[in-house]
Amino acid sequence: MDRYYVGTTDDVEKRLDEHDSGFYNEAYTAKGVPWELRLSFECESSQKAYGLERFWKKNEI
Repeated sequence: MDRYYVGTTDDVEKRLDEHDSGFYNEAYTAKGVPWELRLSFECESSQKAYGLERFWKKNEI
């Protein structure tokens, strides 16, 4: 089964390292280690980034 993580951050590499290192050991992401970055979008504002995140999660893309 493929598992996908959708989230927002200012530093993609740091966030990926945090998830893979167990930093969020009680989170959904702890079950998918190691995570592999497949797609990343750069947004011009946090508001747009959170809107895109909501869209992806709502539509289960």
